Amino acid sequence: MWDFDDGIIEWNHGSEQLYGYTRDEEIGRRKNQLLTTEVPGSSFDQLRQEILARGSWTGEVLHRTKGGRQLTVESRIELRRQAGRLVPETTRDISDRKE
Repeated sequence: MWDFDDGIIEWNHGSEQLYGYTRDEEIGRRKNQLLTTEVPGSSFDQLRQEILARGSWTGEVLHRTKGGRQLTVESRIELRRQAGRLVPETTRDISDRKE
C-alpha cells in the first residue's frame, strides 16, 4: 500500500521476500524510485496519470530487487480517495513465465 503523494505506507512479508527490502527500509520511500520501476511502452508518470483518470491500472512493470535482479511483475493498482489518496497494489512475479 502506498500513498499517491508520499510513499509506501505498508510493506508485507511477501514483498520483503520478493524484493529483499525489509519493512523498515521501505516505509516512507517512493516505490518507483527504490525499485527502479519501469513501465514497458510507457513511463511511471503516465501510469500515475492513468490511475488518476481511471481510478485503477493493471499491467506489467519491471522492478529491481535489492540484490539487483530485474523482475517482471504483473501489477494491479487501485486508487482509493479516502483520507488522502491511498493506493493498494497487488503484484505477482511473472519473470519465469516471461523468460
